[in-house]
Amino acid sequence: MRFADIFAASLVAPLVAAHGGIPGAPKVFGLGGELRQRRSVDSRASRRVAHPRLNARQGGDAEHRCGAEFGGAVCAPGYCCSSAGWCGQGPEFCQAPDCQFQYGPGCDANQLPSGGSTRPIPRPQLGNVPYGGEGVYACSVPGTVAITYDDGPYIYTNDVLDQFAAYGFKATFFVTGNNIGKGAIDDETKPWPAIIRRMIAEGHQVASHTWSHQDLGAITQEQRIDQMVKNEMAISNIIGKFPTYMRPPYSSCAAGTGCQEDLEKLGYVISYFDLDTDDYNNVLPEKIQKAKDNFANLINLGNPLANDYLAIAHDIHQQTALNLTGFMLDFLVSKGYRGVTIGECLGEPEANWYRAANGRVPTSTPSLPSSTVTSSAPTATATGVTVDGTCGVANGLSCIGFEAGTCCSSYGWCGSSVDHCGTGCQSGFGTCGSPANSSSAASSSTSAAPTSVPTGPASPDGTCGGSNGYTCIGFEQGECCSQYGWWPDRILTLPFSGSTADHCGTGCNPLFGKCGDTTTGGNTDKATSTPSAPSTPTPPPSSTTTTTTTTTAAAPTTTTTTKTTSTTKTTTTKTTSTAAPKPTGQKSRDGTCGGRNGYHCVGFVLGECCNAQGTTRTGFCGATRDNCEKNCNPAYGKCGKEYVWGARVLRGMGWGL
Repeated sequence: MRFADIFAASLVAPLVAAHGGIPGAPKVFGLGGELRQRRSVDSRASRRVAHPRLNARQGGDAEHRCGAEFGGAVCAPGYCCSSAGWCGQGPEFCQAPDCQFQYGPGCDANQLPSGGSTRPIPRPQLGNVPYGGEGVYACSVPGTVAITYDDGPYIYTNDVLDQFAAYGFKATFFVTGNNIGKGAIDDETKPWPAIIRRMIAEGHQVASHTWSHQDLGAITQEQRIDQMVKNEMAISNIIGKFPTYMRPPYSSCAAGTGCQEDLEKLGYVISYFDLDTDDYNNVLPEKIQKAKDNFANLINLGNPLANDYLAIAHDIHQQTALNLTGFMLDFLVSKGYRGVTIGECLGEPEANWYRAANGRVPTSTPSLPSSTVTSSAPTATATGVTVDGTCGVANGLSCIGFEAGTCCSSYGWCGSSVDHCGTGCQSGFGTCGSPANSSSAASSSTSAAPTSVPTGPASPDGTCGGSNGYTCIGFEQGECCSQYGWWPDRILTLPFSGSTADHCGTGCNPLFGKCGDTTTGGNTDKATSTPSAPSTPTPPPSSTTTTTTTTTAAAPTTTTTTKTTSTTKTTTTKTTSTAAPKPTGQKSRDGTCGGRNGYHCVGFVLGECCNAQGTTRTGFCGATRDNCEKNCNPAYGKCGKEYVWGARVLRGMGWGL
């Protein structure tokens, strides 16, 4: 082999892992304008073959082989399972994303950042760019170009920052927590924390590219959440906050994999691109011109008065950092474009790009299946019962009584499989043992959900449990704490403290109030029923005159008596309108409702009321009086003041308005 060939290979080999190693570096087909119509990327290059190494190996099967292709054999503690299925140590075995982290405890992907989990932190919608779903492929502000960099920070990233500073432009860096053998980004003995702080100080946007660059569409839900939360933890350790924008490795987050739904719940804008420089396929000096041409050819098709672009490059490549970057910046200046962050090119202020890292909870290192090691269960105890299947030290919730299974896995999910009930099962938050025993634990186990006498401060606003620890004992509207009183994704659905069956019945939290008969959930001289809303939206009548009988309850008086009075009145409302479109039956994914898409708001996290046409927020889900009373459209959601949440309650929970 010629020296030139060896030198070229040495430049490429350490970095190809950033694009998959095992699945191979993906090729995004369709450059330029074609990508504006793209909505999924499935292509993968051929599998790279890694040959056996002569390093010392330990664990695995009799021949120290490991991984899915070798009977699921797991390496010993501290050892990694290479892409070729060999147990060993060192970068060629352990670096992400090649290392088979499910079978190698020592894989870089299995490292856990310090400082506590960010998972319990509330994740309300910030701004107008939808979370999850198909994602964002293009900017929306003419005259802007958002140049984004994936896979860093790396040894060339400071050079990129120097050039942007010289031009006065901004970029977005989709950072990966621990990939290509560079070590964790929050390791203060390495240059990465200082580089990321510099990004923030100079006005760039920091976004997430997962912890170890795994394919989010090809791993389990638990592993997917683990990838996002670990990167949040590491980034928070550096800048005290974590991003709301992310880019899936390999652009892999297709519908049907669960990826889009998980990222929506985690509060992420899924970010793609409509201008692919294809720099990672052109990393040599004699090839980088191709990446320049890809950039220039598409920019030349538009003009800054009407066009905008969202470009992708990779700051882990020397030619990208030292050659392509300067070319792109020069070209934007010559064409009259501004180089901005992805948030700015979408019209979103910086306040919507991040979440504060307040409310992190202690974590323990997750355990992996192993034939030679037994993991110990967390010593923490549960503080409540799960309502959505999450559990463990991350949020303090127990799986006892959960329908899908009572075992809490090392990743913090309830279930009844070997992965949930076996090695790494968190016994402090459910049952552990064989799946057969655990699946029936709800009826046969002597374990019970945690109980105690409520001792927290009395609720001042109807919220209970969770991070505030408020109890409903003595609360005027009822002394039962509902299951939604302390889970963020339901805060706008029901009052928390109350005396209805929703509060005192199934899911009632005995740690923060009374449970059982609704007549014991509060004072018996108060009204104990709550008007119910239809379970599905009902189209409005087509006639132009309707007679409606409504019952409204007056607010409790401020005197010593707590009795309430009610009045009944009959009103006749005359309207002239055309028949409203029928709902499609789909819950809103982006906060819009009615209109062309026909989405309804029932079950939408930020409010189940849809305001009518002609208001200032036409066709949006919400929980304000405008949504639920004044301009409520019953065809696409619930209506009534019982679905309104006041500013005092939201501010008290730290959500703001």
